[in-house]
Amino acid sequence: MRNLLNFCFRASSGPSLRERAAELRGTLAGQTRRTVMAGSVAAAVPLPAMAAARIQQPTEYAEYRDRLLAAYAEDRACRSIEGEALINSFEDVASTLVMRRCWALAEEVAKLPAPRTLDGLAVVALAATILWEVCHGGEKHDVAAVALIRSILVMTGTELPPRFSGFGDEPDVKERDRALYNAPGALPAWAIAEAKAEYDFDDA
Repeated sequence: MRNLLNFCFRASSGPSLRERAAELRGTLAGQTRRTVMAGSVAAAVPLPAMAAARIQQPTEYAEYRDRLLAAYAEDRACRSIEGEALINSFEDVASTLVMRRCWALAEEVAKLPAPRTLDGLAVVALAATILWEVCHGGEKHDVAAVALIRSILVMTGTELPPRFSGFGDEPDVKERDRALYNAPGALPAWAIAEAKAEYDFDDA
């Protein structure tokens, strides 16, 4: 009976201490690997507090840049209409309002205090580009001004505005200018409204 009880006890007993120790080491090793992996993933994901701390600073003269590009796009769109319009006609008056607004804004930017950042310098260079379009006459001041504008555009990574004809010294400036005047045109609603109000034009 004693032998049977001993046999039954040994048969029903769990794993030995050595087996349990080996199993425990394996479990701990797996947990350690999972912990390291979890820590690595967590380290790779930026914390919300760190992300929130990266507040983008406002770009110098950013509002002027947006307004300049919008005004210049309107100027480009009205050129074909202006080129075909009769003097003092409704189309001529509205187109003139568009072009004057663009030039006035570019001149306003050029007169701003000297920028302190590359972003601000890029906006001033954009304004100078618009003011100096097709104005290169070959004089010394033309050469110096256009060379400086081009250098700033390159240094700040600023692209020329869309449909820019050129400064005047490019070999294809005349072709690009003709293409501008041959393209489909449009007048902005504000220019139509101002032309009607100022000169009392009707829709006829």
